[in-house]
Amino acid sequence: MNVTRQNETEYAVQIGSMERSFYPVSVGEIARRIARKNGRKGPLHRANKGGQSRFSFYDGMNRDNVKEIVNEFGERIIRVDGDIPVDLPVSAGDRYLFISYDQTALTHGLHKYPAKFFPGLPRWLIKRYSRENEAILDPFSGSGTTSVEALLLQRNSVGIDIDPFSRFLSKVKITPLEEGELKYCQRYLLQQVVNYHRSKVSEQDIPAEAMG
Repeated sequence: MNVTRQNETEYAVQIGSMERSFYPVSVGEIARRIARKNGRKGPLHRANKGGQSRFSFYDGMNRDNVKEIVNEFGERIIRVDGDIPVDLPVSAGDRYLFISYDQTALTHGLHKYPAKFFPGLPRWLIKRYSRENEAILDPFSGSGTTSVEALLLQRNSVGIDIDPFSRFLSKVKITPLEEGELKYCQRYLLQQVVNYHRSKVSEQDIPAEAMG
């Protein structure tokens, strides 16, 4: 594999000797894709409150995202696009269609998990039925979606699950990391790509199909 610097933010990578294995790597494009994937309407930031560093975000909720529709069977359905308004009227027998746009935002998309909550549902319930600093219990925590949303909304959270992998995944998702540590790891990984030299890698560790 050969890495060639094209400009300040772009690199070219060639695996093996085949011309079709040559492709550009743009650090700027990677950053843009990550920004799109972390699809909240406002940025996540840390806010100091009471001398402690806490997570917060602005969700930019638009109350025009709720409308009533009728499906092909004549059934009345309330459609909600994006964030669910906290004061959304709920009555027995009502049917809802929730359209979620941020299922992989932040740490929600770290790993695939079957039958996951879409983040907007626990977010709505937490906002509606709890206050800041109160405790949220999720007795079947799965991939930790509820715990992530509780953290973002400044609630304490307890998640319970019999599956060891579920507990591990949840812990990874909700453990805050220092910004400086993340930036250091980012620089280190980029340096490994930019400064790559074939002599530093044993050919036994390179898959045969990548050798060309």
